[in-house]
Order: sequence, then C-alpha cells, then structure tokens
Amino acid sequence: MKKSCLLLITCILTATLAFGQNGPINYKIDNHVSLKLPSQPQTIDASNVMATDSNHLAYVVGLVDLVKTDGTDSAKLASIATTPEYIKLFRDNLVGAMPGFVMGDVKLGTWQNHTSYTLEGTYTRTNAKVYMFLFIIGSNLYSITALVPENQSPKGKDDLLASIVAN
Repeated sequence: MKKSCLLLITCILTATLAFGQNGPINYKIDNHVSLKLPSQPQTIDASNVMATDSNHLAYVVGLVDLVKTDGTDSAKLASIATTPEYIKLFRDNLVGAMPGFVMGDVKLGTWQNHTSYTLEGTYTRTNAKVYMFLFIIGSNLYSITALVPENQSPKGKDDLLASIVAN
C-alpha cells in the first residue's frame, strides 16, 4: 500500500506544476472505467495521467493493481476494504506519503455497487483544496484527484466525477 500511496503522491505533486486545456476528452482508464477529462492527459507514469482545465484545476487519474503492489487479491480486498482497520491503515499510509498535505477523514461509500472512499484536504504549500475519490473494482484501486487553486470553484471536479462510467 505504501508504494501505491507514494506513486499517487508523486502524481499529485507533479500536477501542481502543469496547466493546459483542449476540451473534453473521453479517456478510458482501462477496460472497466472511463471518464471525460477537460484536456488531453499527460502520462505521468505507467499508472497515472494528469489533465488540467482552463481554470488551472489539475486532475490526476490513477489505477493501481493491488495484487501487483501489495499482493492483495480481490477476494481478500473485498473482505477487508470496509473494515475500520483497513480504512485507518489506508488513510495513515496515504497521509504519511503526502508531505505538505493535510487530509480529513476517509468517508466510506459505495459507487455503482463498488466500495469507494472520499477524502478532502489542503495542499499547504499552495493552499489548494484537494479532493480525492477512490474506488475498488476487483483488485484495482482507481483514484481521481482534483487540486483546486485557492479562490477557484471546484465545479470542474464535480463535472469530472459525474462523468465516470463503469463499463
């Protein structure tokens, strides 16, 4: 899980430096999930892409196969994903790997019958709001992160989250 968190943090930090726009892009994360990004995404690494909008909101979309990173298969994940212990471990690892980020509590939920997690916080170096939405399908952890600059509307984040489709 630490590798997953570090990978996600690297992507988020990179996102704070880049801006761009081209218009809505249908982006297929994998054979299971797609969404509409505000611009052509840039590849950050094998697991993450980033796109920005005209208001300088940065969006990082990630996919981590927990079997490969942590050895956690879908059966094990299904049995622990909603437990308070796993949620605490998940948040602790995420926050521990994110220097400069202050994150609130994890809100457990369900998205299209899949376990989901929502976190909000602040990137203290720029005072940007951070919104994270993560969900599990099988052994895959999908992450959608929006960094909203100070004094900007988070509407783009809401539009992005509304565009997610499980295929």
